[in-house]
Parts: sequence; C-alpha cells; structure tokens
Amino acid sequence: MRIRTKVTLATVGVATISSFAVGAAVLGISYNSGIRQIQNELASAIQFVESSNDDAVTSALLAVGGREFTLVFIESDGTNTMLQDTAGELTDDHVEKKILGLADGEKLVFAASSKSVFDSTINSLLLTMALSSLAAALGILISWFTLRTDLQSLRSLTYDAQRIAAGNLAELATLSGSSEIQKLSLALSQLIEQLQATNLQMQEFLGDASHELRTPLTVIRGYLEMLQASNEITSEQAERAIDRAHKEALRMQAIISDILLLAELGEERELAFAPMNFEEVVGPILSDLRAQNSERRVEVISNQSNPFIGSSELFERFFQNVFSNIRRYTPIDSEVKVHIIQSPVGLDLNIDDAGPGIGGLEAGTNITAFRRFDESRSREGGGSGLGLSIMAKIVEKHGGEMHLSRSSLGGLRVSVFLPC
Repeated sequence: MRIRTKVTLATVGVATISSFAVGAAVLGISYNSGIRQIQNELASAIQFVESSNDDAVTSALLAVGGREFTLVFIESDGTNTMLQDTAGELTDDHVEKKILGLADGEKLVFAASSKSVFDSTINSLLLTMALSSLAAALGILISWFTLRTDLQSLRSLTYDAQRIAAGNLAELATLSGSSEIQKLSLALSQLIEQLQATNLQMQEFLGDASHELRTPLTVIRGYLEMLQASNEITSEQAERAIDRAHKEALRMQAIISDILLLAELGEERELAFAPMNFEEVVGPILSDLRAQNSERRVEVISNQSNPFIGSSELFERFFQNVFSNIRRYTPIDSEVKVHIIQSPVGLDLNIDDAGPGIGGLEAGTNITAFRRFDESRSREGGGSGLGLSIMAKIVEKHGGEMHLSRSSLGGLRVSVFLPC
C-alpha cells in the first residue's frame, strides 16, 4: 500500500471515528435530556396531585388537562379505567410512566409519549452520518492534494537514492515540500558530498600509495638489473647497490606497515582503552631521543594528576612519529619542549621544536595521507608520508583534535586536545 493511501485512510478514519464519537455523545446527551424533561413533567403532575386538598382523581385530571398525557386509574382489584388517552397505550415502546399510589391499593398512572424525542434523535443521527461522510470525502480530497507535492519529492528522492546506490553521485535538485522533506533532501545532499569527498580521497590515496610503492620497487629493480647485466661491476659498487636496494625494501615495508595501521585506525570498532599517564608513555621515547642526540635539550612539563582513559600503545606510536620527525628534520642540538596540561575539560599536549618548521604549512590545512607539506623533507629521510595522517587518526580515535602551527621556539608545534 502506498504512503498516500495509508495517510489518506488514516486521516479519514480518525476524522470519521471522531465525528461519529462526538455526534453519538451529543445525541446521547440530547436524548437523555429530552427523557428527563418528560420525567420532570410527570413528576410535576404527581406533585400537584399530592399537594392538592381535592380528590386525587379530580386533581389528577386537572394536572394532565391540556397536556399530551395518558392518565389511568387502577382500582385495588386491578381494574383499569382510562381517564385520558393522548399519549398512547401504556404498553407502547416510547412511553414514559410514573405511578402514584393511593389509599386501599389504588393507583394513578401518569404517562407521556417520548416518540418525538426518539424521532428527533434518529433524524439528528442520520444528519450526523451524512455530514461525517461529506467531511470524510472532503478529507480525502484535501489530504490527497496536500500530500501530492511531498510524495512527488519522495519519489524524486527515491530515484536519486537508487542512482546513488548504482554509483552515480550526481548533485540533487532542490526539492520543495514540507520541512521534513527539505531536511531529508539536505541530508541526502550532504551524504552525496561526503561520498564524493571520500571517493576522491580514496582515489588520491590509492594513486599516492601506488606511486610511493612504485618508487622503491623501481629502485630495487634497477639495482638488481644492474647487478644482473654487468660483468665488470666492482665489489664496492655491488655492495652499494645491495645496500641501496635493502634500504628501499625497508622503506617499502614501512609504507605497507603504515598503510595497514591507517586502515586499522579507520575501522569502526572498539579499541582496548585503559587508564594511562602521558608522562610515563613519552618518557622512554624521550630517553631514546636523548641517547641518540646527547646535545639536544629536552624539557617536559606536566601537571597530569588523573589518568587518561585511552590506548597507551597508540599514543606510544603517536609520540614515536613526533620525535622521529624531530630527530630527522631538526638540528641535533635544537631545543624540544613537551607540555602535558590537564584541565577540568580535558588534556592539552603541546610538542614544540626549534627546527626549521614546515614551509608549506598554512592555517586550516587538511592532513591527508602521503601529504608532504615541505618538499625539502624528501623521501630520502626514510618517511612513508603517512606519519601525520596516523597521528591525526590516533587523536581522532580518542575523540580529540590535532593542529599544526608555528612554535614559539621557531619550529613546528604539534597541538593536541583530548576531552575527558
């Protein structure tokens, strides 16, 4: 069943049931009111007889005189005498009765017809049914035309969704209709934009990955072909070729390892988080940095008193990437400062170096895979081009944000905020 039919039937059903319910309630109240009025008139006649000093029969005839009442006198032996018959027989269906008991077992029966009340109620009921049917027909027409624009927009969105499922990410046309339809159209447009951006990033990633892997493979192949084709190569040249091929193989292995880690970080799955202290995580890595660059000045300032819930393994990789870049691209005697500042809202990690910084860095620049901000940081340094992307993904996995900026020491500042 189509949405238009469902909504129309539901609207008409609710309207019809409501109309009948209200009409029945009003008619019921009106009918009961009419019956009560007749009962009150009968009671008034009996009260007149009871308060009169005249003979009961005489007083009863005076009470019903000029009224459409039936008055019957019942003797003690059960004999009925019809004193007035204007409301019909006492056995009729639509007759209201009241009995006044007299002395010696005699009775006076006062009766009035309620047929006019019943007929009026039936006529009102028929009119209510007719008006409800007319209202239902109007409801069908109104709901049909009201929903037409929205349903046309829904059909258009359905067609667009089918095109998206088929791989066609063309832009959506602006749709008119209710606010819900417009919100749905906007959400679908945003989804298409995200899919297009993701598709573009994936294509760029695959292109960059293939290029990065092709470079070491080409170098390795070139040296192997040189060793294979040349009979006059010296042992020194052979050793240099093997060493160069080995370095490229290690670099290719690092690229593949980083690609796998980046893919793992992109998966929507729960990580094993546990309480951790950043000073304890960064301490061993700084010890390695001091051991490799004994002349380097390293300062750590931390006020972390409460543990942070996260993955110490991932943040160990984060700091390894940071200090690997510092070791690779800054002078061995340049200064490094690490600030770990805890606040009620989260943790701020700031790593500053006194190196040359990144020449191609601009405010708001996106960090993408294989992006090299400064071409002076060549592949000869051994990097895969994925270090910053991995760092950003690690921070993102913990619900935080990472930014790169100019350091107060003159080099690069890596700033991370991690919410509590």
